[in-house]
Amino acid sequence: MITCRLTPEAAHSIGSDHTLDEVWEGRLVRVIGVKHYSGVGDVRFVEVESVEDPEITRVALESLVDPDFTGGRGARDYLDKLREGDG
Repeated sequence: MITCRLTPEAAHSIGSDHTLDEVWEGRLVRVIGVKHYSGVGDVRFVEVESVEDPEITRVALESLVDPDFTGGRGARDYLDKLREGDG
């Protein structure tokens, strides 16, 4: 669990007539702010400046697939070459 601290402005944008359960349940949001880490690199808390509803555009999977992405190489060969800096 990550503790989230809202600035007064962010809390005001959510409004006082809502519970946090209502605000977060099932929502995808973009959070702008500062992440604070523990000594071992885990996120301890986030100081939130603003909360936004991202604009989501559905796209067909076919529009994302590039059959020539690997230049005809198999996945293993492509990744090996990429790791060697020859991708």
